[in-house]
Amino acid sequence: LARARSRGSAPVCVGGDGAMLPRYARWACLLAVVAAASWGGDDLEDESDPPTTFPPGLLGQVHGHKAAVYALAISADGLLASGARDKSVALWNLSSVTGVLRMGRRPSRRLEEHTAGVTALAFLPGALVSGSADNTTRVWDLGAGVLRHVQRHPRTVFGIAVQPQAAGAGRFATACWDGVVRLFDAATGLESGALTGHQGGLYAVAFSPVDASLL
Repeated sequence: LARARSRGSAPVCVGGDGAMLPRYARWACLLAVVAAASWGGDDLEDESDPPTTFPPGLLGQVHGHKAAVYALAISADGLLASGARDKSVALWNLSSVTGVLRMGRRPSRRLEEHTAGVTALAFLPGALVSGSADNTTRVWDLGAGVLRHVQRHPRTVFGIAVQPQAAGAGRFATACWDGVVRLFDAATGLESGALTGHQGGLYAVAFSPVDASLL
């Protein structure tokens, strides 16, 4: 990512239900580079044919946004979510490398309820949480393809973290530009707590993989 960051790319978020699985680690690296390279806001849904050969080390590309990609997440079962300045979340199934290369530029599904750029993503079991510059987080039911809950914030949400299942699944935390970390119940969508103390806006939040700490 050093080369991509030198071009002025935004931070890229890749995560799942509290842990990155080795099976999908290479896709995390690949899509992080693709997202960083798209920071300039190029139209990624042009009508040209996707490339069939790639430089050494690059496994492939998936294109599905009309503006810069701000956020990525990969689920435990190989589902990729990407969020962009075009206000949408695009979903691909990465469970098969061959399948991804054949899918080309079109995502399998698109979520389009946000009214500003999508800045954060994280997977829950059977669901996806997205944060946005429209000052909300939204919880999506991936099985039914519908929106479950909307959580309103004072400012942009730049980070989302899902509590590891071993520590008690069903909660997620948000990092908001107002300097507050908020905790929510994923089943009800209700806020269960808020942590203050920062003197500026927040970009990221994470649950510890070894204990109940929130960072």
